[in-house]
Amino acid sequence: MRKLFSGLTALTIFIFSQLAIQAQTTGSIAGTVVDQNGAVVPNATVTVKGESGQEFTASTGSNGLYNIPAVPSGFYTVTVTGTGFKTAVTTNVKVDVGLPTTVDSRLEVGDVGETVE
Repeated sequence: MRKLFSGLTALTIFIFSQLAIQAQTTGSIAGTVVDQNGAVVPNATVTVKGESGQEFTASTGSNGLYNIPAVPSGFYTVTVTGTGFKTAVTTNVKVDVGLPTTVDSRLEVGDVGETVE
C-alpha cells in the first residue's frame, strides 16, 4: 500500500510540475556589464526592447549585474548606457519561455552618443 501511495505522490508531483512549466509564458534576461578593462560598471542602464514595442529597464548593481525577470518570449534589442561610456547594443536576443538568457556587455570609454554594436 505504501508503494502505491508513494508512486501516486510522485506521479502527482510530476504532473503538476509539468503543468507549471507549460503555464509559464516568460523568460528572463540577465548579465554583467564591464568596461574595456574588465572592471564592473555599476549604475549602468540596461534597456530591453521587443519587436512589438515592449520595453523593460534595469540598472546594474555595485557588482555590475542586472536582471530583468518576466520577459515574454521573443526577440529583443538590449541597449546598455553608462556615464562616460559609449552605448552598447546587442540585437536579435532570443528569450525562450522558462529559460534565462544571458547578455553580458562591454562598455568602451567615450560619449554616450557613440554606439558600439
